[in-house]
Amino acid sequence: MIHKHHSTDGTDENALSNATPHQKAMQALVEIMSQDQNIDYKQSIRFALSLASAYLEMPVGVTCQIDGENYVIETYYLDEAAMLPEYVVEERLINSVNNSPYAMLMASTSVVAVDEFSNHPETKTFLGQYQMYAAFIGTQLSLNEQCVGGLIFFDQASRLQPFTSIEKEFVQMLGQWMQKMMHQNQLDEQLSMSNERITLALSGGNLGLWDVDLTNKNVVLNDRWSQMLGYKQKELTHRLSVWKRLIHPEDLQAAYAAFKSLVKGEADEVDHVFKMQHKDGHWVWVHNRGKVVARDFHGMPTRMMGTHMDVSALRNAEEEVKQLAFYDVLTALPNRRLLLDRLKLALVQSGRNKTHGALIFIDLDDFKTLNETLGHEQGDVLLKNVAERLSKCLRDGDTVARFGGDEFVVMLDNLEAKSEVATTQVEKVGDKIIESLNQPYQLNGIEHHSSPTLGATLFNGTTDKIEDTLQKADIAMYQAKNAGKNCLRFFDQSIQSNLINKTKLAEDLRVAIEAEQFVLFYQPQVNRNGEISGAEALVRWIHPTRGMVSPLDFIPLAEETGLITDLGSWVMEAGCKQLVEWEKDPKTASQDLSVNVSARQFQQPDFVNQVVATIHKTGANPKKLKLELTESMLVDDVDDVISKMSQLRVYGVRFSLDDFGTGVSSLRYLKLFPLTQLKIDKSFVDDILTDTNDAVIARTIVALANSLGLNVIAEGVEIEGQRDFLAQNGCHDYQGYLFSRPLKIEDYNTLCSEYDPPELTDDDALKNMMLL
Repeated sequence: MIHKHHSTDGTDENALSNATPHQKAMQALVEIMSQDQNIDYKQSIRFALSLASAYLEMPVGVTCQIDGENYVIETYYLDEAAMLPEYVVEERLINSVNNSPYAMLMASTSVVAVDEFSNHPETKTFLGQYQMYAAFIGTQLSLNEQCVGGLIFFDQASRLQPFTSIEKEFVQMLGQWMQKMMHQNQLDEQLSMSNERITLALSGGNLGLWDVDLTNKNVVLNDRWSQMLGYKQKELTHRLSVWKRLIHPEDLQAAYAAFKSLVKGEADEVDHVFKMQHKDGHWVWVHNRGKVVARDFHGMPTRMMGTHMDVSALRNAEEEVKQLAFYDVLTALPNRRLLLDRLKLALVQSGRNKTHGALIFIDLDDFKTLNETLGHEQGDVLLKNVAERLSKCLRDGDTVARFGGDEFVVMLDNLEAKSEVATTQVEKVGDKIIESLNQPYQLNGIEHHSSPTLGATLFNGTTDKIEDTLQKADIAMYQAKNAGKNCLRFFDQSIQSNLINKTKLAEDLRVAIEAEQFVLFYQPQVNRNGEISGAEALVRWIHPTRGMVSPLDFIPLAEETGLITDLGSWVMEAGCKQLVEWEKDPKTASQDLSVNVSARQFQQPDFVNQVVATIHKTGANPKKLKLELTESMLVDDVDDVISKMSQLRVYGVRFSLDDFGTGVSSLRYLKLFPLTQLKIDKSFVDDILTDTNDAVIARTIVALANSLGLNVIAEGVEIEGQRDFLAQNGCHDYQGYLFSRPLKIEDYNTLCSEYDPPELTDDDALKNMMLL
């Protein structure tokens, strides 16, 4: 059966009638393969089927895809005189591959050709389904070495001549071409899907895309890239120069260096952040990432691709975090952390350059009073004003920081190498600061005066460390405080040495309390009859390496560190235990014991309970326990003092007012407190025979005590004349070196056991009683 057809260029087929069969096949293949590459994939396949059907003179050409046990007609060509079965046209799905000509294609890797269905044994099973066809030729189509479908041509009449080898070769070559088209279509679909994913990812990630052709310096930018900077695409030149024009000048060199390292192959990708100028003038922080995606034969990059992300919000958040981390919220000055970073750098630079730097600690005098009287809001206003004034006093490059509270620190850098000259430079800055901060402040309409106290120290990186430098400036500031405030003092090494010794002593003191390195010494108290009526317990510290530590050294330190409460508790318990021991000996059974109580110890809320618990624990007689208080303790919270004293008086505990006459305002409250004794301070007794004022004060104290019904005792009695004067003026109880030094308990007990009270008229006997 002959089918007429025309070539695509309009040439009648009769013009090719003289061509050989092989030439005709090649002409058909060339025409198929040279078709327009821009047409749709299926349109291209359908066009190829039409040319192939004309060449083979077969009216039906079909490509199918295998889908499990079925196959799907993908494309087909019908000559005007041919028809596909109605169910194929409508459903385009033919069931059971095994019951069709396609089964033969699946089973063979070569071309399958059937000249006559009825004469072929394998086609008889599907004659009914394909009764309109009489012959076919086809081949399987494979992708990635796997059969995915078939190419087949049908004829409605039997072939008069069997399919030639040229026709079979034509079908095979056409199948190979179609496989390439299918593979390319598959790649195009994958690329399209990939591009869709990329577009979606770029959109979701808010990313701008750039693509650079390094050969012609052209740049392809997507819409988001331009929008990020406020432009429309047509407003930007798509040349490499677009970066040079828009990148911040400060970032340009680093950005070019990053791209250069990528081009040279020194880096696998570029990943850095820089600023680019927005159309309206502000700067946008851009995170740039990219890599080389193509190279030429010599390995030189020809194309780079990457993305831009607007990270301005992240950068602003980072700056805010940095501001909170390194700057004071109230004054906007560098905080302690940033100052320490800068000090670390300054130490390194001063050591390298052989120059000096300086730290000046600044404390505002009486700032606490301002907060308490005018309120914290006014205090904040003052701190802001101080920060502004300090900043104006310094050179560019110097640092002023708020260290905390009302403390500021100034760091001066690059001072002279000679310490004398550097000291003078610091003094000039210090004088300028003092003058500025002494000027009156306007705090919301209220005029306020404030003064600073400054402590300074020089530093050099070759010898100094951060911690030491800070400590020296701090010590110098407290030295200035002690000097009267509103002044500048430089660090004094001797003060630091004393501080170090004091710190070490405080550490030893803590250990001493835990290890019970303390002992009690006892100084006798003698009455008018020359009898030992009791003793005062005096704590002594016997250090394992220092030996005997003076109470003048460790008692104030115990007060300062708060250890006095633990030490006082130990003294109270040890004293009560001794009272119990004394009661066992007739020589000491009647004696009482005076125990000093510190202000901190007495101010404890449970002080009364502690004393009572100690008495019960030791079994001591409370009536023989006398607690010595100082005048200063009586003027703070009078009601609380009276309450505690009264509670203990109920148990029989007595109270002696120590160092009487050295305090203030005590006379006003004296009658309110349940005292049993006044103690004349040693400072009045020392010069009682030579200083008229001291003599008058002693007489007045004795007279006052007698009028209030209180016993009076004088301490520091060292010579007989002092005792005689006191006795003549009504004071008949004494304590001092005239009678005995403070003694260890063994020596004290020996004194009491060997003691024979003298008669008052026998001076020699009284002298024999004394233990000098």
